[in-house]
Amino acid sequence: MTAEDVGNMFYRQGAFTHARALLRRLSGEQDFAEGEMLYRFRLPDAKPGNRTRIYTLGTAGRAYVEEVLGMPVAGTVRPEKARALGYYHLQHSLALTRVLVATGKWCREEGTHELSSVRTSYELSQLRQIQDLPAIPDAWLLITRLSDSKRFPLLLEIDNGTEYRDKFKAHVKARLTFLESEQYREVFGLPAVTVVYLTLGGKDRRDHLKTWTEEVLKTEDRVEFGEIFLFASCPAAEIYTLRLFRERVWVQPGSRQTVSLLT
Repeated sequence: MTAEDVGNMFYRQGAFTHARALLRRLSGEQDFAEGEMLYRFRLPDAKPGNRTRIYTLGTAGRAYVEEVLGMPVAGTVRPEKARALGYYHLQHSLALTRVLVATGKWCREEGTHELSSVRTSYELSQLRQIQDLPAIPDAWLLITRLSDSKRFPLLLEIDNGTEYRDKFKAHVKARLTFLESEQYREVFGLPAVTVVYLTLGGKDRRDHLKTWTEEVLKTEDRVEFGEIFLFASCPAAEIYTLRLFRERVWVQPGSRQTVSLLT
């Protein structure tokens, strides 16, 4: 997470300075400090003067979460490995964090929906030690509309433009296999889902993903599954504007019209 993520999760816009101060204290006031609650390092990009800092659990933080809070941390990045992660891997992970935080923020601000459950790839990947799952999504979210208790399960995938046509089509096929298997119901307890692809690129990338998915659905004789796919484009810097939730910016296979995320 970044300070902006923590600020949006716990504080009002005006209290972000307070969030940054707390994060600095928990990370020993410096980058790469070991043995602290948080481990802080710089985003490894080529931009001169970049001051973006990334925070993950430090050694003391991992021990606190496991021993005091009783929560597993096996799927998190260990401090000594954090510095070695590539730029695109970090961008993908940070975008996932941002979408999850933004979802909770939208639910709080609107007051009409509740984020009932979140299961991330960090947790779900541990299931592969028990059973052979055909796909691990970036996250699975369950949003509940408070007025009528209608549930919206979302299978979330973040795209940062690093997968080309054939690899992406294999990605879609794996998710179709997962959705049609009994394993999906066993893991999530619900038969229904909307597969949500959010690309950090522009609309051209969004449209490519949509077209490639249409090709998969046609060749796999699964055209009727088009209604469960949604695609949108949004730069990471704009995720906290919440337009992904408030505006009709999503498209579906077989249609040129834009729709809302929750319909």
